[in-house]
Amino acid sequence: MDISYIFTTVIGAILGGFFGGYYNYQFQNIRYGKIRSIAIKALNIFEGYAKNGQTYDMASSEFNNSLDIVEKRAMLVALCKLGIPVVQSVGDSFRIENVKFEKKVICKDVIELMKGQVKKGNCDSLFFTDIETYFSSNTRLLSVRAVAKKYVDIYFSKSKCDMEKMVVNYPSPLSDIFTPGEQNILTVFRARSCWTDYFDKNGNAIPQKLEELKKEIDLGLWDTYLFWDWESYQNIQNQNSLAVAVKNMMNTNTNMQQTSRLN
Repeated sequence: MDISYIFTTVIGAILGGFFGGYYNYQFQNIRYGKIRSIAIKALNIFEGYAKNGQTYDMASSEFNNSLDIVEKRAMLVALCKLGIPVVQSVGDSFRIENVKFEKKVICKDVIELMKGQVKKGNCDSLFFTDIETYFSSNTRLLSVRAVAKKYVDIYFSKSKCDMEKMVVNYPSPLSDIFTPGEQNILTVFRARSCWTDYFDKNGNAIPQKLEELKKEIDLGLWDTYLFWDWESYQNIQNQNSLAVAVKNMMNTNTNMQQTSRLN
């Protein structure tokens, strides 16, 4: 076989692979570059509200009006992974045309860090991920945590604590705001999160403490209580109370016997 033919074939294969790879790289770079621009545009919307303690939910209207459905589908999962607090409504399917966000204070420095990650291409693998699939994979867990955060935002935050009696006074019956299903989720959580630590000396809820509580909910630190049904919780409490009562009775009997011997 002619050596020049072999050489030409090898060189052709190398050049073909090189230029093919280079073309594919350039194509992907242009493709992802456009999505990065859309993601940056979305983050700029939030950054515009990063002043005077404004929250993500305030930017919902502008976000939905400035971006079309295709643009939101392309990069919304990436924004979620970066930390943008998208709300998954309990009992409702996710609606891409009306994306909602949590009532969480926007930090300009955090938004800038997010933009840096997008510009570096670190979020490219998350682009075009189906948003419905992303939410549905953990629907129950996200829904339960959403109920707990809703409770903190619109109910617990309006409660008052009587520091003398060490009792928390709630603004209204739980049933006025929450459905029976939501109440089942909240019953044990409500009992276990009712701490005076969340209130100042005047009995008012401390916003920073409540934000910490919501972060703990997102991290899953309260999942045990959110998934614990009230009857089981009450059984444990009753068993503990009975054990304490029996222990006190035994101590009393022991003390009486010792007193009798001394007499």
